[in-house]
Amino acid sequence: MRVAIVGAFCTGKTTLVNDLSGAVANSFTVSDECRPILDRLGNVDWSMEEIRSYLIVRQLYVEARGFADGQLIVIDGGIINNLAHDVIHLKHSASRERIIHSLGHTRYDLVLWCDPQGVQLVDDGQRNTNESVRWDLHYEVGATCNRLGYEPRLIQGDRLQRLSTALVEVGKLGDVT
Repeated sequence: MRVAIVGAFCTGKTTLVNDLSGAVANSFTVSDECRPILDRLGNVDWSMEEIRSYLIVRQLYVEARGFADGQLIVIDGGIINNLAHDVIHLKHSASRERIIHSLGHTRYDLVLWCDPQGVQLVDDGQRNTNESVRWDLHYEVGATCNRLGYEPRLIQGDRLQRLSTALVEVGKLGDVT
């Protein structure tokens, strides 16, 4: 079962990914692929086409690794977030449909969309801290979900409420706990 946790920056995606993986036995986490770049290089110009392309290919590769049947795979951002970032960061967002199809992306079984409301922006020197951009990206993530045919579940509230909602939604897909 593949669950993507999506949303703008500083909306609690990684926290929810870690909490959900910790709460469900036999789960595996797929990290956001931009984090290793940030850790290594610090501030990055995310509007560079080459970096955007690399992130898409890298995300597809990491998500395509073999996992055991019945395992919950919790994906931090995933292809949805990468495509939404393309729209925000690139002047002329290239269509990624060909590469996504040719590299065999498997659809997510569930998409949980983190609401920025009530989540404080954190300035760690690497992340964007522009509130307006965060909301633009939030809405673009929703639009990207719609374009790809997903009906994301909006995740709201404090950390415990978000985890509780996520566990209920995952539970609706079958026995993974």
